[in-house]
Amino acid sequence: MNKIFIIITLITLLTLPTIAQTYEVSRVIDGDTIELSNGEQVRYIGIDTPEFHNGIPNPYAQESYEANRKLVEGKEVYLELDIKERNKYGRILTYVYVDGIFVNT
Repeated sequence: MNKIFIIITLITLLTLPTIAQTYEVSRVIDGDTIELSNGEQVRYIGIDTPEFHNGIPNPYAQESYEANRKLVEGKEVYLELDIKERNKYGRILTYVYVDGIFVNT
């Protein structure tokens, strides 16, 4: 039983995705989603800001977009993945750091 646990643990650790690089943010989509220069879209883990629906912002959607844009647009960000790598829309789910600041707060 102990050997099975060790094998399963090793397989889990070896298959966990990691992104240990910095990426440039090419554009901000909204208050909790960005696009990297490589075309990948990134969704902040633990953050849920108001959305734009057909170009019409929900209350505070514009403010959260602007705050995110000022914080990360055109900058290099460091991404740290959690257990689940992508959401149902194919966006990378990650913790984001810029200039030593934890963005997901």
